[in-house]
Amino acid sequence: FFFFFNLTLKRFNFAELEVIKVNLNPIFFFFYFVDNIEIQQIVKQNNPSLKIGNLDIPKIEKLINNLPSIDSANVFLALNGALNIDIKQKVPAFRLTKKGETFYVDAMGNEFPLSNNYSLPIMLVNGNVDKKEYVDLAKLIKKIEQDPFSKKFFIGITKEKGNYFLLTVEGNYKVEIGDLE
Repeated sequence: FFFFFNLTLKRFNFAELEVIKVNLNPIFFFFYFVDNIEIQQIVKQNNPSLKIGNLDIPKIEKLINNLPSIDSANVFLALNGALNIDIKQKVPAFRLTKKGETFYVDAMGNEFPLSNNYSLPIMLVNGNVDKKEYVDLAKLIKKIEQDPFSKKFFIGITKEKGNYFLLTVEGNYKVEIGDLE
């Protein structure tokens, strides 16, 4: 029995990786910050021979998890020899322009760069916003998005001299809301 098991294991290790199945969760409808090709390139760069026995699954999983727009990744090899990669992407709460840089911020207050693939239709925020204010700002934006009137009427937020202002769709109006407390 051990002989057949060992023979099967050797045969499996030298088999070529034929299927790389990437499962991405969309951000909104069909928006993706990374695509299948980008993930498959990571696998191929770390296993040029594409032999199953040469796969370093923990390393591949770590590389994918280190991508700035990835919340979590799970990489595993199925019994049929297919490499499965399940990816959960970060969901931006707002887009912030601060000190000449523009980036996304998620509900947990984590910054991550804009995507080369997509630009999401989310609330725009301008000004010198402290990192410690990100979570409260994300909560405010969530409340605005949940209210049909506010969602339709306000398109952005700006911070000037320590106070926050809501920017309106029509006209050049600002609604002062003060600080976030």
